[in-house]
Amino acid sequence: LVRALSADRTGEILRAVRPRPDDYAKAFLGPLAAAAAQAFARVWAEPLSLLHPRPEQTQLLLDVAPAGMLVGNNELSHRFPGGYRKLAPHLVPNRVWARWKLVRPGDTIGMAYDGLVWLDDHWAWFPKPYRVLADCLSEAHR
Repeated sequence: LVRALSADRTGEILRAVRPRPDDYAKAFLGPLAAAAAQAFARVWAEPLSLLHPRPEQTQLLLDVAPAGMLVGNNELSHRFPGGYRKLAPHLVPNRVWARWKLVRPGDTIGMAYDGLVWLDDHWAWFPKPYRVLADCLSEAHR
């Protein structure tokens, strides 16, 4: 899926992972679910600027972790962007999230993506949720 998404030039795969209305409550806890629905409605209202990897970026680096493991500092959480540690307490703990990179073989830096989450029978993509929901998270910690 992540290879197909990264190579998608038609938008078909991208549309398939767009969150459905009931996905927000499956991924986010409490009031953040409604806030996420509003915030991501704005994100998805505009065409996503999905950058495609360069031809030499053929190696896939993929990390997955249940949201509950993203709360603390551990082997799984340190592979995700740091913003996930602030977001993780507001995620449904047993949902598995993914982040991935397409890099040149042997490199660790390349096209990086995150926010794909498994929701029972399908994947939904909340790109960079820690950025999209930053204002909501700041309010939640006041």
